[in-house]
Amino acid sequence: MKKTLKLLGIIAIIAVIGFSVVSCGDKDKDDTSSGNTITVEATSGQLTINNIPAKYNGKWVVAVSDIGNDIIAAAAFNNNETIKGGKVSGGSVTLKVWAVSETKASNYTGTETVEAEILVFSQESLNESNMEDSCIAYADVDVSFTAGKGTVSMTGVDFIEE
Repeated sequence: MKKTLKLLGIIAIIAVIGFSVVSCGDKDKDDTSSGNTITVEATSGQLTINNIPAKYNGKWVVAVSDIGNDIIAAAAFNNNETIKGGKVSGGSVTLKVWAVSETKASNYTGTETVEAEILVFSQESLNESNMEDSCIAYADVDVSFTAGKGTVSMTGVDFIEE
């Protein structure tokens, strides 16, 4: 039940920026996409994820949080609501981080600890039509950011596979 509530929270944050779903599981959700474009600003925010299990090398990762500031971390994010996951190589990936609202993804400069969902996908380019089916695993972590920069180790973190 706790995991279901967390996934619903992640769905809610991404719905704010126009996606119907960016999570693993619950493939029966209704499409609530806005079909609108949003403004995506340049960002200096950065999240480095280390010690990702070797079986995810060559896969793509996105991170989201709806605790504290709503944020999304990805390799790229455009105004047509397409996210590009960062490719895992050698058990590591570095992502750009944006603060998100209903109409804008802006520069993330926060100093805070957030609970984030790390999502692993089987393809790089993600949108509302392919996110559900391409999500292969996810994990919850706490990430500490200082001036928009954060690093997290996945050592000892259990990924839940779909």
